[in-house]
Amino acid sequence: MVSKRDWVCAAVFLVDALAFWLPSVVVHFMHGPRFGVLDVVIISVACPGTAAIAFAALCLLEWGCSLAWRASIFLLGVWFWGPPSMTVAAAFLGGGPHTLSDLGGFVFLWALFPVTTPMMATYDGSLFALFIITCIFAVLLIATLITRR
Repeated sequence: MVSKRDWVCAAVFLVDALAFWLPSVVVHFMHGPRFGVLDVVIISVACPGTAAIAFAALCLLEWGCSLAWRASIFLLGVWFWGPPSMTVAAAFLGGGPHTLSDLGGFVFLWALFPVTTPMMATYDGSLFALFIITCIFAVLLIATLITRR
Protein backbone atom coordinates (compact mmCIF):
# COMPACT_ATOMS: atom_id res chain seq x y z
CA MET A 1 0.00 0.00 0.00
CA VAL A 2 1.29 3.45 -0.88
CA SER A 3 1.54 5.77 2.10
CA LYS A 4 0.47 9.40 2.24
CA ARG A 5 4.13 10.43 2.54
CA ASP A 6 4.93 8.64 -0.74
CA TRP A 7 2.20 10.64 -2.50
CA VAL A 8 3.54 13.86 -1.00
CA CYS A 9 7.05 13.07 -2.21
CA ALA A 10 5.77 12.26 -5.70
CA ALA A 11 3.76 15.49 -5.79
CA VAL A 12 6.72 17.63 -4.69
CA PHE A 13 9.04 15.75 -7.05
CA LEU A 14 6.83 16.32 -10.10
CA VAL A 15 5.03 19.60 -9.43
CA ASP A 16 8.07 21.63 -8.46
CA ALA A 17 10.21 20.22 -11.26
CA LEU A 18 7.46 21.06 -13.73
CA ALA A 19 7.10 24.53 -12.21
CA PHE A 20 10.85 25.10 -12.55
CA TRP A 21 11.35 23.86 -16.13
CA LEU A 22 8.05 24.99 -17.70
CA PRO A 23 9.06 28.67 -18.15
CA SER A 24 12.19 27.58 -20.00
CA VAL A 25 10.21 25.33 -22.33
CA VAL A 26 7.64 28.07 -22.96
CA VAL A 27 10.32 30.70 -23.73
CA HIS A 28 12.06 28.31 -26.13
CA PHE A 29 8.70 27.52 -27.78
CA MET A 30 7.78 31.19 -28.18
CA HIS A 31 11.13 32.40 -29.53
CA GLY A 32 12.50 29.31 -31.27
CA PRO A 33 15.60 30.15 -33.32
CA ARG A 34 15.41 33.83 -32.24
CA PHE A 35 16.39 32.81 -28.69
CA GLY A 36 18.72 35.47 -27.26
CA VAL A 37 20.24 37.13 -24.21
CA LEU A 38 16.94 38.65 -23.05
CA ASP A 39 15.44 35.16 -23.04
CA VAL A 40 18.23 33.93 -20.75
CA VAL A 41 17.43 36.76 -18.32
CA ILE A 42 13.73 35.87 -18.43
CA ILE A 43 14.51 32.21 -17.76
CA SER A 44 16.91 33.14 -14.95
CA VAL A 45 14.12 34.99 -13.14
CA ALA A 46 11.03 33.00 -14.16
CA CYS A 47 12.26 29.46 -13.47
CA PRO A 48 13.30 30.00 -9.83
CA GLY A 49 10.30 32.30 -9.26
CA THR A 50 7.67 29.81 -10.42
CA ALA A 51 9.41 26.98 -8.57
CA ALA A 52 9.49 28.99 -5.33
CA ILE A 53 5.80 29.85 -5.68
CA ALA A 54 4.90 26.21 -6.31
CA PHE A 55 7.06 25.06 -3.38
CA ALA A 56 5.43 27.63 -1.08
CA ALA A 57 1.97 26.54 -2.21
CA LEU A 58 2.81 22.90 -1.54
CA CYS A 59 4.25 23.80 1.88
CA LEU A 60 1.00 25.54 2.84
CA LEU A 61 -0.72 22.18 2.58
CA GLU A 62 0.16 20.37 5.80
CA TRP A 63 1.09 16.82 4.89
CA GLY A 64 3.22 15.80 7.85
CA CYS A 65 6.41 15.96 5.82
CA SER A 66 9.41 17.91 7.10
CA LEU A 67 10.68 20.99 5.30
CA ALA A 68 14.12 19.41 4.92
CA TRP A 69 12.58 16.37 3.25
CA ARG A 70 10.54 18.53 0.86
CA ALA A 71 13.53 20.70 -0.04
CA SER A 72 15.70 17.69 -0.81
CA ILE A 73 12.98 16.02 -2.90
CA PHE A 74 12.45 19.32 -4.69
CA LEU A 75 16.12 19.63 -5.65
CA LEU A 76 16.25 16.01 -6.75
CA GLY A 77 13.18 16.59 -8.94
CA VAL A 78 14.61 19.71 -10.58
CA TRP A 79 17.91 18.03 -11.36
CA PHE A 80 16.32 14.70 -12.41
CA TRP A 81 13.78 16.25 -14.78
CA GLY A 82 16.35 18.67 -16.25
CA PRO A 83 17.55 16.57 -19.23
CA PRO A 84 14.07 15.67 -20.54
CA SER A 85 12.83 19.24 -20.06
CA MET A 86 15.81 20.76 -21.86
CA THR A 87 15.46 18.15 -24.62
CA VAL A 88 11.88 19.28 -25.18
CA ALA A 89 13.03 22.92 -25.16
CA ALA A 90 15.80 22.09 -27.64
CA ALA A 91 13.25 20.54 -29.99
CA PHE A 92 11.83 24.03 -30.56
CA LEU A 93 15.29 25.15 -31.68
CA GLY A 94 15.71 22.23 -34.07
CA GLY A 95 17.63 20.02 -31.63
CA GLY A 96 16.66 17.05 -29.51
CA PRO A 97 16.18 13.45 -30.61
CA HIS A 98 14.84 13.17 -34.16
CA THR A 99 14.68 9.39 -34.61
CA LEU A 100 14.25 6.34 -32.44
CA SER A 101 17.98 5.65 -32.65
CA ASP A 102 18.60 8.97 -30.87
CA LEU A 103 16.64 7.77 -27.84
CA GLY A 104 19.58 5.67 -26.61
CA GLY A 105 21.66 8.82 -26.25
CA PHE A 106 18.77 10.54 -24.52
CA VAL A 107 18.41 7.72 -21.99
CA PHE A 108 22.17 7.90 -21.39
CA LEU A 109 21.94 11.65 -20.75
CA TRP A 110 19.01 11.15 -18.41
CA ALA A 111 20.73 8.36 -16.48
CA LEU A 112 23.70 10.65 -15.81
CA PHE A 113 21.54 13.62 -14.73
CA PRO A 114 23.90 14.87 -11.97
CA VAL A 115 26.47 15.59 -14.68
CA THR A 116 24.27 16.29 -17.69
CA THR A 117 21.78 18.67 -16.07
CA PRO A 118 24.28 21.51 -15.52
CA MET A 119 26.03 20.68 -18.81
CA MET A 120 22.78 20.90 -20.79
CA ALA A 121 21.65 23.97 -18.80
CA THR A 122 24.77 25.78 -20.00
CA TYR A 123 23.64 25.46 -23.60
CA ASP A 124 19.95 25.83 -22.79
CA GLY A 125 20.34 29.22 -21.11
CA SER A 126 19.05 28.04 -17.75
CA LEU A 127 22.35 27.50 -15.92
CA PHE A 128 22.02 30.62 -13.77
CA ALA A 129 18.43 29.67 -12.87
CA LEU A 130 19.61 26.19 -11.89
CA PHE A 131 22.41 27.72 -9.81
CA ILE A 132 20.00 30.12 -8.06
CA ILE A 133 17.46 27.45 -7.14
CA THR A 134 20.13 24.99 -6.05
CA CYS A 135 21.75 27.57 -3.77
CA ILE A 136 18.44 28.72 -2.29
CA PHE A 137 17.22 25.23 -1.51
CA ALA A 138 20.62 24.03 -0.30
CA VAL A 139 20.65 26.91 2.20
CA LEU A 140 17.03 26.12 3.16
CA LEU A 141 17.93 22.47 3.66
CA ILE A 142 21.03 23.24 5.74
CA ALA A 143 19.19 25.85 7.85
CA THR A 144 16.35 23.42 8.51
CA LEU A 145 18.75 20.68 9.54
CA ILE A 146 20.70 23.03 11.83
CA THR A 147 17.58 24.32 13.59
CA ARG A 148 16.43 20.73 14.15
CA ARG A 149 19.36 20.00 16.46
